[in-house]
Amino acid sequence: MLLANMQVAPKLCLTESIHDKVILRRHPPPNSTALQNTIKILKSVGIEIDGKSSDDIAKVIRNIDNESTKKLLIHLLAKSMQLAIYCCTSCVPDNNYSHFALNVDFYTHFTSPIRRYPDILVHRLLGAVLNYNDNLYQAPRALEQIAQLCNEKKINAKTCSERSAELYLAVLVREYGTISDEAVIVGVKDECLDIYLFRIGVPLRVGINNLPLDHPRTDYKKMSNDQTAELTIYWKENDPPQTIKQILKPFNLINVDIMSEFDINMKKLKLTAQLRHPNAEKLTTLANLCTSTLPENPIAIQQRQDFDPYSEY
Repeated sequence: MLLANMQVAPKLCLTESIHDKVILRRHPPPNSTALQNTIKILKSVGIEIDGKSSDDIAKVIRNIDNESTKKLLIHLLAKSMQLAIYCCTSCVPDNNYSHFALNVDFYTHFTSPIRRYPDILVHRLLGAVLNYNDNLYQAPRALEQIAQLCNEKKINAKTCSERSAELYLAVLVREYGTISDEAVIVGVKDECLDIYLFRIGVPLRVGINNLPLDHPRTDYKKMSNDQTAELTIYWKENDPPQTIKQILKPFNLINVDIMSEFDINMKKLKLTAQLRHPNAEKLTTLANLCTSTLPENPIAIQQRQDFDPYSEY
């Protein structure tokens, strides 16, 4: 499929009669600021990457043997990537049609006309090149508007799918109860941590303000722009009276409790996490959730009268 799309795109772009009407799938390079931040984090744990091309990124990922590290690396790099978009050739500044992820100069969507409208337009364009049908009657500006509408619809569909998956997981955790699992720290701030649950591929933010800590003994350090931040917290224990020091920095593994609660401000059910004590038993009940049997009637979860996450909308 990829090869077919790669072959059709330059064929259309290099045909003089239609080159200004070609619908392409363009993928801009990563956001430079976000990518440099990711590169800095990776460098702090010994992973060297320049990110100048998708081939370089893919090579680094392939060389990672640990599956958990590989998943985290993909997650971090994906955050700096921009979305691929449909465009009309005559409306692209500087004729920059390239597709970063695939590392090709021209790319389009041709192979799925039964489910994507841009593919239908590309089929019609190829038909015109091969003298099977007339050229598209729309002006380039009108085709660009169609491309932008397709981008909007694709983003809406992606968002809907992601929100549905998030809601399903939140409902499942609500039915199952609090679960625990290992997570890896992605980012460190003065009052919270960004973590990644690599078993299910879910990022979450964990606050520290509600933990039983020996306040105000919390140290946040960011020594220079070339170093990642780290947070030191001191757990208070009463039996016997003492404090337990814990240093938190990117790529550290921690144990967290994962819960589901209704966010009144956002008016939706969502997952939350809380850091477990470093000396607490390391539980992985998330594995049990992933393999547990669903209720006899999963639809009943959505039909319960005492719980409707969208009742306020």
